[in-house]
Amino acid sequence: MASIIDKVRRAFGNPQRPTTIWQEAFDHDRSHYKRLCNLAGKAPRGIDLVDYAGDINYQKNLQQDLFKFVFPVCLESWRQYLVEDKSEYGAFAEHFELALSRRSYCPKLLSETEHEAVIDFFVDCILERMSRESSLSHRGMGVSPHKWVEALDFFCRAFPELKRVWAQWWTFKTSGLVICGLQYLSCFMYEDDSNPVFEKWTPLEGGGPPLQWRCQFAICEDWKDHNTRYLKDTLTEEYARAKLRQALSVVGEDPVAMQMLREFEVRRDSFRSHLNVISKKLQIGPVSKKPD
Repeated sequence: MASIIDKVRRAFGNPQRPTTIWQEAFDHDRSHYKRLCNLAGKAPRGIDLVDYAGDINYQKNLQQDLFKFVFPVCLESWRQYLVEDKSEYGAFAEHFELALSRRSYCPKLLSETEHEAVIDFFVDCILERMSRESSLSHRGMGVSPHKWVEALDFFCRAFPELKRVWAQWWTFKTSGLVICGLQYLSCFMYEDDSNPVFEKWTPLEGGGPPLQWRCQFAICEDWKDHNTRYLKDTLTEEYARAKLRQALSVVGEDPVAMQMLREFEVRRDSFRSHLNVISKKLQIGPVSKKPD
């Protein structure tokens, strides 16, 4: 069975190492090109990946055959950071996500088929990470839900394709997807210091719920508008209530999940408030409060 990165390489036409490298490097040191093109089965160095992410971000002219050969290496390294927790690629992941969020590289360097393969790759990676979640509640800093939330946030800044992730996520086909759904809903239902899924932040242990997705909306930028609108239109009160009930049928009598369903009605104002942040960003008016 082909891996998801093999699917990308196949869509790219199984690119071969370029015979000549003419691209200028952003930091004026081109040695990372040679190392990334001559891995011979070895893992790429994090610093070389960081340097190439800088090239994607800042160089105006990217050598296409070099890009086609090295870009899958970058994708697989990003997957290893996200799914396999390879911390040595953390700095690269940050630079790579910034580069893809800021630069419209795909229309210039990739065909429609290649672009679609890249999007499918990110969707599969995010869902793979989410499916590995095994614990609903968390305490302290560095907990795993922050990682999948950050990956989803990056994806929604880089591609207008939240629907592709959402459509598979909320089928709740795996317990991990259910857990992620409950974690996500908790961030809408509760304030930071009262979330039963994420114990509140403390000076000694850190913690608290993932905040990055909410910050993006609060500063009125970054997510693709299509994704923001899709989230607002999809994540209604009726939808959230139904998904809480569906989640309980999977996780059983989990006390936190049962608490969330029990408290949903009294937490509707908080739920509406968080959705109104999105409405403010789009300037399409607040979510109206329906009669109780």
